[in-house]
Amino acid sequence: MRRVVLCLAALCAAVLLAPRTSSAQAAIAGAVKDATGAVMPGVTVEASSPALIEKTRIAVTDGAGQYKIVDLPPGMYQVAFTLAGFKSVRRGGIVLEGTFTPTVNAELQVGAMEETLTVTAESPIVDVVKNTTEFVANRDVLDSIPTPIRNTPARALLIPGTTVVFNVLGQYNMRVHGSDTSDLMIAIDGMRVNNLCGSGQFSGFYMNDASVQEVTYTTGAESAEMQAGGLRINSVPKDGGNTFSGSVFVYGQGSSLQADNRSDAVKPLISIAKTAYDYQINPSFGGPLKKDTLWFYFTYKYQDNKFYVPSSKFADGSPAFRNAMGNYSGVGRVTWAASSRDKIRVYVEKQFNGEFYNGFSTLATTSPEASTDAFGNGWVPQIKWTRAQSTRLLVEAGISYYNQPYEQNYRPTAGPLDLGHLESTTGRLTVAAGNTIPPYKSATEDYSMMAAASYVTGSHAIKAGMTDGWGTNSRTFTSHAEINTLVFAGGAPIAVAVANTPASAVQKVNSDLGMFIQDTWTRNRLTLNYGARYDHFNAEVPAESSAAGPWIQARNFPAIENVPNWNDWSIRLAGAYDLFGTGKTALKLNAGKYVASQAAGYAADPRVARCRPQWIDPRRERQHPVQRSDRRHIQLRSNREPPGSEPRARLQLGVQRRGAARAGSAPVGHRRLLPPAVLQPADPRQPECRRERLELVRDRGADRHQTADVRSAAPALQPEPQQERRGDRRSVYILDRESHDLQRLRGERERAIQQSAHVRRRDDRSQGDHVVRRFDQHQ
Repeated sequence: MRRVVLCLAALCAAVLLAPRTSSAQAAIAGAVKDATGAVMPGVTVEASSPALIEKTRIAVTDGAGQYKIVDLPPGMYQVAFTLAGFKSVRRGGIVLEGTFTPTVNAELQVGAMEETLTVTAESPIVDVVKNTTEFVANRDVLDSIPTPIRNTPARALLIPGTTVVFNVLGQYNMRVHGSDTSDLMIAIDGMRVNNLCGSGQFSGFYMNDASVQEVTYTTGAESAEMQAGGLRINSVPKDGGNTFSGSVFVYGQGSSLQADNRSDAVKPLISIAKTAYDYQINPSFGGPLKKDTLWFYFTYKYQDNKFYVPSSKFADGSPAFRNAMGNYSGVGRVTWAASSRDKIRVYVEKQFNGEFYNGFSTLATTSPEASTDAFGNGWVPQIKWTRAQSTRLLVEAGISYYNQPYEQNYRPTAGPLDLGHLESTTGRLTVAAGNTIPPYKSATEDYSMMAAASYVTGSHAIKAGMTDGWGTNSRTFTSHAEINTLVFAGGAPIAVAVANTPASAVQKVNSDLGMFIQDTWTRNRLTLNYGARYDHFNAEVPAESSAAGPWIQARNFPAIENVPNWNDWSIRLAGAYDLFGTGKTALKLNAGKYVASQAAGYAADPRVARCRPQWIDPRRERQHPVQRSDRRHIQLRSNREPPGSEPRARLQLGVQRRGAARAGSAPVGHRRLLPPAVLQPADPRQPECRRERLELVRDRGADRHQTADVRSAAPALQPEPQQERRGDRRSVYILDRESHDLQRLRGERERAIQQSAHVRRRDDRSQGDHVVRRFDQHQ
């Protein structure tokens, strides 16, 4: 709340003391001359449209006879030119879309002002003022595109040079003309709705088609108003109007409507993705609550579907599928003309998007039971205020809030002791979710604000403004028994991914600030667009605490500030030349410097939450490849520590291998898990006691574990001469209570272990027992 108050105070200061920017919308520009070709200053230019709740917008030509009317919503416009002693001129049928700025010139003749000359002409289609390249999908285009997927990525495929790659659960990676996917920006009415994950290129809110008036895809030559140079998608919601109107869209398909020209001979060889069902209903309705004062528009969308995945099958042999959870979106928008100069827009959207068996369809080697049930829900409220202070000064401000929790959970068929099995030779994940499709929960909560204004003289259209964003992103991973994935090679275990779960990573974006100034200067047929921008980005990792678990004790981590703390500047230079002076042919050039987009991903917690140690079994006798019980040593190292660094803790782990066949052993294929082992806490009065030992012992098919505090047990132990054994490799875990990091112990015993107890081994082959006990002492 304090941040909001400060931003509003800064906004008020910006409005009173200096001009700011407006969001990129359409405009109308041109020049007025008399019958002799002389420029005419002081001509009143009035733009009117049903899209304007205030009905009209007015400008006056400057000393060069030029005018500009900015910040106009999409729609059909009529422009009137009036001056005392001259006949009025009116021109209609002008279509505005996106950021298009048509050139509408007029010639006034001497006569009574009451006389009106109506000019009929085609709407201009060439922008000879702005350099920005864009594709606008208006309502007619959106309704005409024959696609069952009514979202922004499907329409982006219409743009040459655009690449769209499906990610997961409605997420797409999009780029244009080789731009970076992390520079993708998605906005509603000019306000950003990307979340803070990664570099901020994703949005958990998907297009509610019936609520949109038009979608603008900006693909190049961005002005100084924009930070990055990638693809920018801006959806303009419907406002309602002075008349009630609405629509209902219903769509559906099923397996009976899908053609299949495969013969019976090739069906076993060629599989296709079939649709069990897919349907959507999308009604919308809006109109006036009070004519010319208060408008509303409401839209609701519900969609459900079930798609078969040809690359996989269920355990019973039936085709695998992914199934939506009944996704919905509700959008409400209110437009209020608070006065003849002030306009306020309020937008609220609530969405739920989820899918059963999520993820495995994008990984062909993953089994359905190893997928997750994923869903996200959240809401986006935003409010914008616009004030036409005069015919030259336009002020605008807004604030938006983004909240979205998200979950990926184990399938209900995965029990609490079921672990993900990853076969490294094929990459296939079975049994339960694991490393490739991890279960986790995340939450994004962020704010965006802007303050902007335009000062327009006709020849110049000066804009200056600021934007800022801040928020928190978090993610919490969970794993069954704190073991994420068991890794096999040809059925034999080779590695295990253990996890310190629940492990949470929190990132906080303190400020994503941008300030800019931009000018559009027109002289005769040449228009120059130039500007400069300053960007500041600051994030941090807040202080965190983690509870004790089987593999590590409780930890407390201090905050890490300035991760990162960047300051950048950039400039934009562009020009457009009306080649023949007819407004039909333009020559355009542009050059600019852009900064890369960034969000909470840079401050992702570098501490270890999961690791994948190798299983080492130098003692296993090769003449007995199917051995009932093997002891494996696990090695771990922090991803922040160099190889060969000081070892810090050690663990031993025994497991039941698949394929056991001896009497009294578990059935073939049975999965057994050792009970979780808890490390005993060190005596806080003895800070020099830095290590504990965990011993797990296999004894005739029974799993049991023991723990001991080295400090307290050490006095009873007497060091004995070490006897070297061929293949006896002493590599286990080291735990450091002071650094809280897991580090890898490589090879033979390190010199840091000053004393070692006697290693006793008893191998009673007649009984089949195999016991190893190890006690280590470290001062």
